Amino acid sequence: MIYYCFRKTTALQRIQLSVSLGSDHFAVLEIPPQSIENVVKKLTARYALDLSKDQKYRRRKAGQSVADLVVYYDLQLAKYRLFVLVTLGHDAMDWTRAGYENIQSINVTRLTFLDQYELVYLTRKKSAMLNRGRSSDAPETWTWRMTEVQYEKMQRYLEKSVVMYPNNPLPLKQAVHILERLP
Repeated sequence: MIYYCFRKTTALQRIQLSVSLGSDHFAVLEIPPQSIENVVKKLTARYALDLSKDQKYRRRKAGQSVADLVVYYDLQLAKYRLFVLVTLGHDAMDWTRAGYENIQSINVTRLTFLDQYELVYLTRKKSAMLNRGRSSDAPETWTWRMTEVQYEKMQRYLEKSVVMYPNNPLPLKQAVHILERLP
């Protein structure tokens, strides 16, 4: 299936959902706006992205490869970012041979989003799973977190704004607002 996302949080949710449902390989492409239509057509033909949910389920059950495509338009760079998420089956050699996208394993290489967030696999202790307030008691889950570079950048910005607070409270208000709006 092809998911067109115009908001960062929506794209993050779609990628996380696809990975949690079994996608174990990925490829990331950056495409200029003028060539997006041709690239999506080519990817649709190559990875059979136009399958319905039932067809994808049957293919996955039969051990064949299934793919999803998340298309995100980055306004700041004026480029499309395409995330090809693949569940490899016994026909994987056809999909991983030479092409213009480099399919990598999610377990080996971390999937990053705009160099700000990375998708990580978390396991929880048995005591944490017994927490009644959680919506899921699964022992493992996929989630997004800030990369180290983004975390350090945010930390420096907050430290500066706290130091400036007595004389100028505006930077601290802006920092809190930025933290509130982070996905």
